[in-house]
Amino acid sequence: MVNVFSRMLTNLTNLGFYDFMLPWLLFVAIFFGVLQNKKTISEDAAVNGVIAIVSAFFVAYIAHGIFFTKLFGTFGIIAAGLLLLVVALGMVGIKSEEVVGNKTVLAMGVGALVILVFVVAGGLEILNISVDPDTTMTVFLLLIMGAGIMYIGGGAGGGGHE
Repeated sequence: MVNVFSRMLTNLTNLGFYDFMLPWLLFVAIFFGVLQNKKTISEDAAVNGVIAIVSAFFVAYIAHGIFFTKLFGTFGIIAAGLLLLVVALGMVGIKSEEVVGNKTVLAMGVGALVILVFVVAGGLEILNISVDPDTTMTVFLLLIMGAGIMYIGGGAGGGGHE
């Protein structure tokens, strides 16, 4: 039975389902939803649908889907890790709201995660920027260390804990 599902996933991969079809469907839904909600181009759903389909083809073609596959895979792993962290904190009686009391710190953390996911997924390659993975990891670790030092020292709205 497992062999059947494994073969099915392999066939879908070979057909470009994950590299092209899923990103294309995602962007059709996003573009259509925005066009229908804002009604900036047309009131007609058919016109908005055609524009969404064409726009999604451009996006899927330009990115070749591989970027989006890595992007959502990396984001899923990070989201699962954050969920596990929230569950672990809850098990010891700490609410996640208590950990992230400062909205500025939360916004900076979310922004850092978004940038991290973009870089890990190969976003710099799309921008034709070549960076060694070791350099990327070193910069990321230095930023985390700097954020910790700022927090401990009381900078950027940090706590200045004793």
